[in-house]
Amino acid sequence: MPRLPAHVVIETGCHGHSVASVIGSQSTLCIDTPILPVEAEAWRKKLLEKSRSIAFIVQMDASPDRAFAAAHLSSIFEGQPPALLAHQQTTDAMKTLQDSFKNNPLLGTLEAFSFNLDPLSLRWPRPAMAFNHSMTLHWSPSEIVLHHAPSTVPGACWVHLPKEQILFVGDAISVSLPPWLHEARFETWLETLASLRRAPFKDSRLFCSHGGWVDSEGVAKFANFLRAAQRKAAVIREKSDPQKDIAQAAQSLLEFFSFPAERKDFLLRRLQVSLRVLWERDHTPLPEKSGAS
Repeated sequence: MPRLPAHVVIETGCHGHSVASVIGSQSTLCIDTPILPVEAEAWRKKLLEKSRSIAFIVQMDASPDRAFAAAHLSSIFEGQPPALLAHQQTTDAMKTLQDSFKNNPLLGTLEAFSFNLDPLSLRWPRPAMAFNHSMTLHWSPSEIVLHHAPSTVPGACWVHLPKEQILFVGDAISVSLPPWLHEARFETWLETLASLRRAPFKDSRLFCSHGGWVDSEGVAKFANFLRAAQRKAAVIREKSDPQKDIAQAAQSLLEFFSFPAERKDFLLRRLQVSLRVLWERDHTPLPEKSGAS
């Protein structure tokens, strides 16, 4: 693990995604928050031992898992909770996110769902500040730059610490969990990854939400996953009844990730549902089949 400056804190022991924070001279900024309520409370206490307050939470995308996590952290504050920062498209998506997941097959692919939590049971907070291309916060002793980085969803963002040369990429790269593909625009996503080779990111150490630190070999492997997913999605798109092809494609794509054996069924279902929704972009919804996962 790379050596971190004292004001940057990363927690990889949470269930679901990893989280981080940047401690400033006056307050703390969180980069994502834990999914489980007990871990959100422990994270809050840990940060308040290092800083007087938590001012902001960066909402890296509009995934229900992240919205669910932000809701938990916000709910345990007395008085004014931390303000959410997000890209404008994430801000717009979160206005209808909760309603859009009612009776949605993607609900079963959430990390929160795997922990027997109900993402529809909370009133999700809305971002208080939004940006389009980038936003810079002067967070002494750091400078924090939020960059629009479309990947799993159009409104995803990265958090860059230029002085420390650290870049938090969220789910734009993943090592231990297949990302959602249901809103994927593969060419755009691959171009987002290609920007890692250019300024201002080319000398940064990369940290992803599912798998931690990623080197250039890890980035290349993930880009190969996206290309493979793009090819398989194109084949599936031409099928009138793609159930078998979806199952085979998901099994093949799962080989790009490292995970405990007991997680395999959940992750396989996550890929299958993503591929199914990709197919449904261009077709009427597939009929439900008894015994289908």
